[in-house]
Amino acid sequence: MTKLYLGSFALLSVGLIAGILLTGTPTSPAEVPALSNSTTLPSLTSEPQRDADARSRIEALEAELASVSARLKRLESRELISSDNADDEAPASSAEIINVFGAPTEPVAVVDGLVAAGLDSFTAEQIARRVSESQLAQLELRDKAIREGYLGSEEYREERAAVRDQQVRVRDEVDESTYDRYLYLSGQSNRVAVSSVMLGSAAEQSGVEAGDVLIRYEDNALYKPGDIRGLTTQGEKDELVDLTLLRNNNQMTVSVPRGPLGVRLSAIRINPDDD
Repeated sequence: MTKLYLGSFALLSVGLIAGILLTGTPTSPAEVPALSNSTTLPSLTSEPQRDADARSRIEALEAELASVSARLKRLESRELISSDNADDEAPASSAEIINVFGAPTEPVAVVDGLVAAGLDSFTAEQIARRVSESQLAQLELRDKAIREGYLGSEEYREERAAVRDQQVRVRDEVDESTYDRYLYLSGQSNRVAVSSVMLGSAAEQSGVEAGDVLIRYEDNALYKPGDIRGLTTQGEKDELVDLTLLRNNNQMTVSVPRGPLGVRLSAIRINPDDD
């Protein structure tokens, strides 16, 4: 859908440039009316200004067209599409590789990462197979919904929710330390850092500072920004919970109320052995 829109915009830009060129063409002598005595000099001297304005508009459109073309090339070069951010109304490319859980989708990458984290190859392959089967179930559902014309409907959302309830994640198959090492050794982010703290927020009042690395929210390990976003919406609003963080290589715990923390987060990658 994005490609179609950008392509249409590019064609429209070309048309606009052509239109400006045509409208900016000087008229023939036969078309120029005779000057009356009331004709003033400024009307004659404004023609160069109009030409300059037309050239400026053409240059601006050409620059925008070049930008659109560059975006089209970047879109065409993408091979990974996140299923959580995909447009459910648009059919998926037959060549797409969907990164369902924020982890490598290729079984070999999962196996290699788990083996590097300390698992034996047989166990790693079994986990990778279960993860792949879970991802395939989502792909099959999407394909079915497209073919039967109900993608994006309430029925589709209910079926997708049911499939996701059965999803298999690497995180659920191994212990925390193994998963932490797996993320790091497979090149993924495994920590959540505070980029900034909003004034007057729960985080500021609790003593959270920019640069802090969030380790745990209550009893839950934090590896991705999405982890804490999900946890803050659970439980009773304003109930105090422990937030464990790392500041200047020192681990500490502060109490925060359940609900929005009021922080901007970024995903970072830290060697677990350095903690």
